[in-house]
Amino acid sequence: GKSNNYLLEGDCVIHGVSKRLVVDVIFEGNKENGYGNKKASFHSCFQINRHDFGIKSNVFFEALITKEITVVLDLEFLEVSATIY
Repeated sequence: GKSNNYLLEGDCVIHGVSKRLVVDVIFEGNKENGYGNKKASFHSCFQINRHDFGIKSNVFFEALITKEITVVLDLEFLEVSATIY
């Protein structure tokens, strides 16, 4: 069967620092919303290092806070028809 796994590539900007990321996403299917418009749903979960984005703390808290941050994305892309007025 066809795989539902894809790669999503883009720039992630946090705390004024931009990093190029490539993350795995899972296509969860096409559905219709309450207005009859089609939407495609995707899910991703990955980790980033906060130090890569310049997010640091003082010496005391730095020892208590993990460097790795888990990012969870639930994305929906809506197909809409253009109406010209």
